[in-house]
Amino acid sequence: MRLALGGVQFGTNYGVSNRHGQPSQRKVAEILTLAQDSNIEVIDTAIAYGNSEQVLGELVDITKKFEIITKLPPLKKKKFSPADCAYYSELLDLSYQKLQTKKLSGLLFHSADDILKEGNEELLQKIHNLKKTKRLVKSGVSLYSQGSYSKLLNNPLVELVQIPYNCFDTFFSSSGYLQKFKERNIEVHARSSFLQGLLLMDLQDIPKYFLPWLDKLALFSQVASELSLSNLELALSYVVKEPNIDKLVIGVNDVKELEQVTQAYNKALDVEHNRLPNLSSLDPKLINPAHWQLD
Repeated sequence: MRLALGGVQFGTNYGVSNRHGQPSQRKVAEILTLAQDSNIEVIDTAIAYGNSEQVLGELVDITKKFEIITKLPPLKKKKFSPADCAYYSELLDLSYQKLQTKKLSGLLFHSADDILKEGNEELLQKIHNLKKTKRLVKSGVSLYSQGSYSKLLNNPLVELVQIPYNCFDTFFSSSGYLQKFKERNIEVHARSSFLQGLLLMDLQDIPKYFLPWLDKLALFSQVASELSLSNLELALSYVVKEPNIDKLVIGVNDVKELEQVTQAYNKALDVEHNRLPNLSSLDPKLINPAHWQLD
């Protein structure tokens, strides 16, 4: 299945539409069991996702049946020092320990610039050695829309990229990057298919911050109605229609949500994609949650 399970909810209170907080260990176990039964094979987590790695590691009897991807936190400096490389190496070793695994399917730099920064040679050698000893399958980067990534396309360590992609944010398709990734056999995972749940919210529940885009959100709901789809089914339809996206990373807070997503995913596969209107936006204040001001 092309669906992958996001782990940010397992370690933080994540999502603009999340009213339930971080799920309990029991709920995470239930989610993972259903994910396995649904042929979902990949879990995406990160060092920055609170205690997500720890939670997953404590459920090793389940998680050992999945491919696990994690991410290194951004370096908030222009270049790496030897101390930075040593610290990041320790963080990486700690991820293996927390996850109780000897092998990771993927390791991403949460900030793509970090893979190119001066002084990172020792850290890159560490990653190379992990791959050489079969403890790491693929390395890569997490990307953000409206960036320039030409320097990454031929970087041998960029074998996997994670991108935001949804009905409003189609930058990686319109810019041609999805095709370029495909040509270079770079695996692509898409996140933010629901814009942190914004696309799934009833219009009357949308935070005041989004009022400038209320017409656009209303249009999304109108299209769903016209196509006899739920908002969830429509949101997934915009992602599954892209053949160059290998995995859709989705986050859920309980078993019921995962059941709804898998059912909607199967329906989205049958949607006539030429009936989906272009809803793209270039406004970073809408499509990039880093710009949201919800307080």
